[in-house]
Amino acid sequence: MSKNREAVLFVENTNIRKQYLYSVAKAAKKRGFLALFAKSSNVESPPDGIFDIIIDWDAFTISDLEKLITSFSKTYFLKAVVNVTRLFSRDGLIAAPLAEAAKKAGLRHHSTDALFRTNNKYLMRDMLRHADCRTVAYALIQNEKEALTAARQIGYPVILKPISGAGSTLVFKCDNEEHLLRYTRQILERLPHVHFNELNAFSHFHALASGHVVFFEPNASLLLEKYISGIEFSVECLADEEEVFPLLIHEKLRIRETPGVVYEDLLISPPTSFNPSQQLEIKKYAARIAKALHLKNTFAHIEMRWEPGVGPQVIEVNPRIGGGQVVQSLQTFLGIDPYEVELDLMMGTHGKRAYPLRTTALHAMFFFFPPRAGFLKSVDGLEKISKLPGVLSVEQSYETGPIYGDEEECFLVQCWMKAESLQQVYDTYERSLKQITMHMI
Repeated sequence: MSKNREAVLFVENTNIRKQYLYSVAKAAKKRGFLALFAKSSNVESPPDGIFDIIIDWDAFTISDLEKLITSFSKTYFLKAVVNVTRLFSRDGLIAAPLAEAAKKAGLRHHSTDALFRTNNKYLMRDMLRHADCRTVAYALIQNEKEALTAARQIGYPVILKPISGAGSTLVFKCDNEEHLLRYTRQILERLPHVHFNELNAFSHFHALASGHVVFFEPNASLLLEKYISGIEFSVECLADEEEVFPLLIHEKLRIRETPGVVYEDLLISPPTSFNPSQQLEIKKYAARIAKALHLKNTFAHIEMRWEPGVGPQVIEVNPRIGGGQVVQSLQTFLGIDPYEVELDLMMGTHGKRAYPLRTTALHAMFFFFPPRAGFLKSVDGLEKISKLPGVLSVEQSYETGPIYGDEEECFLVQCWMKAESLQQVYDTYERSLKQITMHMI
């Protein structure tokens, strides 16, 4: 290969977002760039043809990642350095030292502080309170005594959950002291053993907005916060170096708050419960949150509820695009190719200043979750669901074999549809429920 050929370097140490990673790498190659991949030894080898160069790399300090970038820069002209996962792991929050190394190399990068504050839910609320941005009462607790003291100050009901993680893992609504004591013990016992346990495996220090430095042990540090009632929804945003663009609102028509997991069964866009003025308020609030957290060069998935008498209240902020069918939704409503935009953000070529709607037609995404963890033998009924009026796609996310699902969301089947009315959405979802059968042992 010729010296100084243009390339994009991808750095990952988990398999969690591998399909998204592959899609961004393909987009880079489509532009004529080489796709270089530095992966930790625990990351599975990608299919042939996605990356041009693959190396094993298990060192993730700023200094180590500077050496990695310098080494590749001797042979290739690096246009961007990309980590798509942006989650905690046993090696730390590697997107943060990678951002610092990219910054020193003169490349576009994420905000290190924003990465920590969006992955640590306590730090998120701390910064929003400091920025005078609406947020509920909250506390950091590590044992039953601290939980009881904090709950008395906050007032029941409260939500108890890990400070980091994904998949709505071990999220409990506590209506009284009995619930709080039981669920505090349950989380602390189960957290090291959940499916996504690697997301809670990195102890770290970080400064609060006041400057006071706090030590966080994710397997022992929990967030207690005031329960937010009302309609739940999410906002997809895009933040470049200068601006935040609130893109889409997805209203959650059906959620199930079970002990330990909140399941998102059915979502729609555009939302039908909010008038244009309320939607504008939601988007302004989302932009203010993203700016307060100093997010840049990233998508952001912001979970909220509309609290009666108050307005939008943030639940959590994720420094990446939402899961499920959000990619399809962005493509449908805004003509956005998220994989291309991901590259533009990290290469400094994002120049678009507005994303007007291409359609206002009602669309829905709905999901089916396994009833429990176990061994998945088969899923029946998907072909029948695909033939229901308005259904555009039906996807089984996991093949047969061991499956998780006891303490976190497992989006086993994902569906995307276009509808003429809200009633059609409900009817199609209910008909799909009757069609699908999961065979497990």
